[in-house]
Amino acid sequence: MTNLECAALHCANNHNRLCNLSGITVQGADACRGRETCCASFSDETSAFSNILGGNDATPETNITCDAHRCIYNTDGMCEAEDVLIDGSFARQGDATCCDSFLARD
Repeated sequence: MTNLECAALHCANNHNRLCNLSGITVQGADACRGRETCCASFSDETSAFSNILGGNDATPETNITCDAHRCIYNTDGMCEAEDVLIDGSFARQGDATCCDSFLARD
C-alpha cells in the first residue's frame, strides 16, 4: 500500500494531511507530467457534510487506483509508489489537484 500525503486542504476527506478514504483514484490517462493529473476522489469541504468521518481512521496507507498510464509507478492501474503527494492547497474541485509524485516513463 502507498503512503499518501494530501495537501488538498479543502477536501472533506483531508484530516491533518491524511486521507479518510481507504482508497483514492488519480485521473490523467493522457498525462505527461503531474500537473496533468488530478484526484478524482476530491470532495470540496463546503459541499460535503463537513467531514462526517472526523478523521479518526485517517492513516497514510492508502490504495491508489491510477489511470495515468505514462507514470512509472502505474502497474496495471494501481499506484506502486512508496510515497505519494497529492497537491492542491487552494483547490475547491478535483481538477485543481494533482499528483506531485508522477514520473513519466521514458
